[in-house]
Amino acid sequence: SISDILVNGTLTDEVLADRDAWSACVSGALTVEEFTTGLEKVGLVNINIQAKDNEILLDNLPSNSIFSGLISANKPS
Repeated sequence: SISDILVNGTLTDEVLADRDAWSACVSGALTVEEFTTGLEKVGLVNINIQAKDNEILLDNLPSNSIFSGLISANKPS
């Protein structure tokens, strides 16, 4: 697994343009969908993205929430 900062939805243009947000890895965060698509494009399968805090389920995160995600995937044999 790897971890990265992700967003469950989209960020506002204001956040995307904020230099402090960029340096805090917020405005550069990929959406769950963008991250998944990127992994699929390089051929990975069984992609699983979950919030790093095991008590938080992605389905329960409010839209447009920034979170630390654990990402796992497999290379097909």
